[in-house]
Order: sequence, then C-alpha cells, then structure tokens
Amino acid sequence: MLYNHLRKAVCVSLSLAMMCGVFTGFTAYEEEGTAIDDITVVEETEESDGEVAIVPEEVVTDEVSIDPALGTDDDEGDELPIVPEGDTPITLSAHTIATEGLIVLNFKLILPDEFMADVANGAKILINGVEQDIANAPHDGARLVFSYAVPAAEIFDTVALETLRSNGEGYPMVDKNGVLIGSTFDYSVQEYIDYARTVASGNQKLMDLVNYLSEYGNYAVDAFHHETTGPVPAKDEDIAAEIDAITKNTPEIVDLAPVVSDDGSQPLAYDVSTLELQSGTNINHYFTIASGADINNYKFVVDGKEVSYGSPNGNLSVIKDSKKANRYVLIISGIPAPEIGTRNSIKVVVKSTGTEFIDLSYCAGSYIYTTLNKYSEMPQYDAVCKTVKALYLYYVAADAYFNG
Repeated sequence: MLYNHLRKAVCVSLSLAMMCGVFTGFTAYEEEGTAIDDITVVEETEESDGEVAIVPEEVVTDEVSIDPALGTDDDEGDELPIVPEGDTPITLSAHTIATEGLIVLNFKLILPDEFMADVANGAKILINGVEQDIANAPHDGARLVFSYAVPAAEIFDTVALETLRSNGEGYPMVDKNGVLIGSTFDYSVQEYIDYARTVASGNQKLMDLVNYLSEYGNYAVDAFHHETTGPVPAKDEDIAAEIDAITKNTPEIVDLAPVVSDDGSQPLAYDVSTLELQSGTNINHYFTIASGADINNYKFVVDGKEVSYGSPNGNLSVIKDSKKANRYVLIISGIPAPEIGTRNSIKVVVKSTGTEFIDLSYCAGSYIYTTLNKYSEMPQYDAVCKTVKALYLYYVAADAYFNG
C-alpha cells in the first residue's frame, strides 16, 4: 500500500482545564475527529539573595491531523514510504497542548497488538530521547496519552516523538487517516500557534491569546538565554510597544501588589514570595523560623485549605528550603494563566491556640508587581522585566478568552 506525503492540516478544538481542583470545559474550535485540551499560563522569577529566575506556565491546546489529500507521488516519481506487509502501524490520532503549570504537549497513540507484544522485549516510545512509561500511561478511550512539559522559553523547540522496535529499528506510525508518518514525528508549541492564527481570524480573543503566548515565549527566550532548536519569529512591534508602556506605576500593575500583615508575635516570619518556571507554574512563599523553634507548631491556611510541614494537601505543600537554613517554603502549584490575578488568602496559625499571626494576600501577578518595582531601573534586568510584562499581557488575554 502506498501512502501520501505527510502534510499537516490541523483540526483544532480548545478547552480549559482549570487547575487548583476546578476543571471548566470550553470549546473554541472543533473540526472532524479533533480532540480537546486546555490553556493556561504563568511565569515566575526569583528575587531572594540577589538572584533572578523566571518561571512561566502557559498553554494552549490543539489537536492535529494530517490531510491525506494534500500529497501524492513527488515530481521525480519516487515511491512513497510503504508500511511493511503484516505490520499494523501505531496511529498518532492527535497531538494536543494542555496546561498543567507548564505547557504540556500530549501525543495520543493507538498502539497495535504487535507493538505491545514487543514492549516486553524492549520496544520503546521516546519523547526527546526520554523513554515513556507505556504500562502506566493514561488512557483517553482507546488511545494512550504521552506527555512532555514545555517551559515558556522552549515553545519554539522541536519535540520529537519516536517509536522503536525492540531491535532498535523504527516502528511505523500513521495519522488517523492512515497517512504514513514514519517512526519519528516532530512538533512544537509554536506550530500550534501558527496554525491557530490561520483559523482564529474571526475570533479576536483567540487571536490575542495565541499572539501574546508567542510573544511571552519570545521574551522568555531572551530572559533565560535559551538556545532554541526551532526558529524564533521576530518580535511583534505592536506588542513590544504595549510592553514598553507598562511600568511599575501602571494602575493595573499596582493593583496586583501583595498585602502582608505579620504581628511579630511568633518566631516564624514571612520572608519573600516568588513564581517558579522550571518545575511548573508555582507560587513559592518563604518563611524564616528562629533557631530552636519548631515548624510543626504551625499550620498554613490557604483559601480555607489547611497544610502543614510534611503533610501536603492537594496542590499545597510545605517543604524545607534547600538553599537556606531555618527557612521553609509554602508552595501553591498549578496556577493557570486566567488566574494570575486571582488572590490567595494565606493565614499562618498557631496549632495549639488557633491564633492567626500572619495574613498574606497574594496572587501570581503580585510577583510581576514586585519584579518591576525592584528591577525596572536596573538595565541588567531589562529582559526579565520585559518577560514579566509579556506574562501580564498574556494573562489579560487568557482572562478575556476564558472568563470574558
């Protein structure tokens, strides 16, 4: 059987999987045979000890298929690749992007019995060279879902899905229409963005969302000095002007300022808060404890949910800081883009008496405010400040798209 050349025609549908225990579905586009996933974004930077680090979480979701009608034999009359007789190829039925603190690229595969039988002998699925856990992969109907997390600065990078037999040879994949892909499939977040732009012309909110996501990634590349494996488009001049117009005194930025109350009655004191990019879109709240005091005497209450050191609760955890002695970190993980401006009410309480002595109102956007107030006058942090501004614009677009 001959197969047509691989050509990409993306069938798109979008929905939002809201984190923090709440999931809300939303469909933007849906064409034949498409899947649905999510969108979110967050970014982070660290400011303690004079260090600055950024950490975003972002995302969009899309499902892609290959159109078999777009290719035939090439001009030289070369034969197209043929799936070997007797082999049932793996079907790549969809590739989507979802947000779970970072952008998550999902490959949805239907694995035939022949391949599964060879798994016991060493057949593998690799994503960017990392072997996937086939036995424990989540199911989406008949499909297995294999995921790869993508930080903002890496949205232009190529992610390679590879399917190998136990003897090391490639195992063939086809798209949902039976068009041969081969044993390697390359995809990037930016490819989704580029496609979404072609179908979003009638939906300004979706167009804004993908445009600001792309620019956020573009500025993150500069801030992290990331060497991309795919082309980085030129920065959008209009968005660059918007970024330049944002200052630490912009009213919307000022509204994001943290509010902290600490009565000083306990040996545990609030220190600083940061956003984290590399391991997810997390807010990290740091607390310093006096020598000889016991962190187990205290609990943290976040929007009514309690968490203590060593006893995580959902997306909340308290751990010891690995960099500084006598410091602990309250982590709130999985912040989606539309909730960057949503404040958490955080109270620190004495367990034995129930006395509240620290009250903190903070959202992921508070870190944008803090960063601009600390670093906007320092030229060496210009790339960092532009990145958090780009994150802010992405947040505004995500909020308008999902909540507007």
